Amino acid sequence: FTRGMPLSSFLIKPMQRITRYPLLISKILEHTPTTSTDHQFLVEALNLADDFLKRLNENVRLKENEERLEWLQSNVILNDLVINFNGDTNKLGPRKILHYGILTKVKSGKELVGFLFNDFLLLVQPSKASGATQFNFQRNSNVLYKIYKQPILVKDLTATKVSTDNVESGTDANRVLKVQDKKQTIALLTSSANECSLWLRRIEDAKKKYLKIVSFTKSRPKSSKYGA
Repeated sequence: FTRGMPLSSFLIKPMQRITRYPLLISKILEHTPTTSTDHQFLVEALNLADDFLKRLNENVRLKENEERLEWLQSNVILNDLVINFNGDTNKLGPRKILHYGILTKVKSGKELVGFLFNDFLLLVQPSKASGATQFNFQRNSNVLYKIYKQPILVKDLTATKVSTDNVESGTDANRVLKVQDKKQTIALLTSSANECSLWLRRIEDAKKKYLKIVSFTKSRPKSSKYGA
């Protein structure tokens, strides 16, 4: 009866069906004359379906972000650092995870995991190395992480690629990401050249958005919360 499909495949089917409605209505609309009394109703139905799908996708993203932030609160050892991952930032509204992935220190080969939020970059070190090239929240639910370095605020964060002259022999310079602020510089090896470029874009976009929002908001009193 199930044809070997797991339960998760059946649970996601209602969601998959909803995503097909705009395409289905568009196809019907293509073959409906503009003079037909049904044309305007189909246009309205398409707009409603598109709007509903956008809101649904946004709610799914928000829920996923919330669950991942809760994971961080449970699995990252903060010591004396006070971070409420699922709380609001000082100026940017709710905290959001923009990007994450496994990174390796270029010099030491130490395995780290990087989490880019809309207000800061966090590097953590797993209690045991995974040897994986991609990070997965569920697979690492029982692993604890300690903070590797002081988080870097997005407003102070700079990310660049390194030149081949500054990379040791045997290391692919296209995979090396250099992140820094006023106090520290860290060279990190990403899983691929494409992943390195993606980190650069995500960091650049986060900084641009931060500067844009801050330029339109009045300065607020300093908060004890970590972040921007």
